[in-house]
Amino acid sequence: MADGNKRTSAINIKFKPQVNLNVGCAEIKKLWDNFVSTKLSAEYADLLKKVDVKNWLNYNRVII
Repeated sequence: MADGNKRTSAINIKFKPQVNLNVGCAEIKKLWDNFVSTKLSAEYADLLKKVDVKNWLNYNRVII
C-alpha cells in the first residue's frame, strides 16, 4: 500500500427514521456483497472481503 492508494476505515450511513436499523444494515450488507462479487479480479480485492457492516449499537459495544 506504499504506492499511495487511498483507503478508508469507516463509512457512516444514516437511515431515514422509518427504516428499521437491522433491516437497513441487512440491505447495505447485500449491496456490499453484490459490489464485492463484481470486483473479485480487481487489484486488492482481498481487502474488500474483510469489510464488516455493523450498526452503531454493536459497533459501540465493541469499542467500549
